Amino acid sequence: YYNIDIHHALTVARGYSERWMGITTRMMGTLVLFAMALILVLNSDSITPSVAGLCIYYALNLPAGLFWALETFANVEVSMVSFERCHHFIRLPSEKPVKTDVQPK
Repeated sequence: YYNIDIHHALTVARGYSERWMGITTRMMGTLVLFAMALILVLNSDSITPSVAGLCIYYALNLPAGLFWALETFANVEVSMVSFERCHHFIRLPSEKPVKTDVQPK
């Protein structure tokens, strides 16, 4: 049961970190969208409606792209850690064979 408890604890911790990352990226996207809308309203005399719509469209898609980029970076980091572990274990010196009285047939 100990290994199951560790697995569940790690799964819960990963879920919390993913939720935190999602909330953080949504907040950053909301701030960017608010700043973009404020800039567009303040400069409405020099910006055409089509450019303003395009800016708002890209600002709305920013949180999804940011979340995807962060998740991809995290997955690459996890993959590289496992590669580093394999590389480390390959370079370990091998153990001496065990000498016993029983010989294989």
